[in-house]
Amino acid sequence: MITISGRNIQRDNHLAPSLYDIGYHCSKQPRFGGATTGHWTVLHHLFAAMLYAYDWRPKQPQLHLYAALHDAHESITSDVPQPWKTDDLRALQQDLDRRIYAMLKIPGPDLMTERMVKTIDNQLVYNEAQVYAPQVAAAILVPGPNYRDSINQLDTRGPKAVKEAELYLARARYDAKKCGQLYEQLITNILKRIEEDDHKGASTGAAGVGQADGLERSAGRSDADSPNAQRAVGSVGGVSKR
Repeated sequence: MITISGRNIQRDNHLAPSLYDIGYHCSKQPRFGGATTGHWTVLHHLFAAMLYAYDWRPKQPQLHLYAALHDAHESITSDVPQPWKTDDLRALQQDLDRRIYAMLKIPGPDLMTERMVKTIDNQLVYNEAQVYAPQVAAAILVPGPNYRDSINQLDTRGPKAVKEAELYLARARYDAKKCGQLYEQLITNILKRIEEDDHKGASTGAAGVGQADGLERSAGRSDADSPNAQRAVGSVGGVSKR
C-alpha cells in the first residue's frame, strides 16, 4: 500500500506509516464496518482512548501514548469488526505495531500497560456503540462473537471521552489533512512529555504504568481533580486553523 505521504508499505519491507499518514488514513476509516448512525472513525476512537487514559491516569504519559497508538495499524489494514478478524490479520497488525514503535524509537508496551489499554479499548467500544451503533452495544454485553469483557455500564469516563473526541475532530472540520496534522501533533506532544519526565528523573517508565493500585477500582470512576484533558491533546485550535 502506498500511503498519502508516498510511503510504499509492503509486508516484507518493514516500513511504517508516518504519524501524518496514520491520522489522515484513520480519519477516513469508519468504525463498526460503517454501520453507524453518525460520523465516527478510527481516529475518533484513538483520540477517545487517549483522552480516557489521560483522565484515568493523568501523570502516566506512557499509557496515553500506547492508548493513542493501539489501533494505528488500522491506517493500513482498515478497521475490521471483531467477528471477521482472523488470526492472520491480527499477526499482520502486530507486525505493523512493531514497525510503528521502531519508527518512533520506543519499546512495545509491557504486559500491564497492554492490559490497561485493552480495558480502555473494550470500554470505549461499548460507549461508542451506545451513541453511534446501538445495535452493536446490545450485542457487546451478550456472550457471542461481539462480546467484550470488563465492560462497566456505569462508567463515566467513556461517554466523556467519546464526546470530547468528537468535539476535537470537529474543530479540524473533519478535513483529512488537518486530522493528519492533529494526530502528528498529539503523538509528538506525548513523546515530548515523556522525554521531559525522563530528564527530570520523574518518569514512571513503561513498567511503572502497570502499578496495580486499584486497576479495577479506578476504571470508570470520574475524578473531578484530574487535569483538563485538553492539555493532553495540545493546541488543538492551532491545528484546526492551518
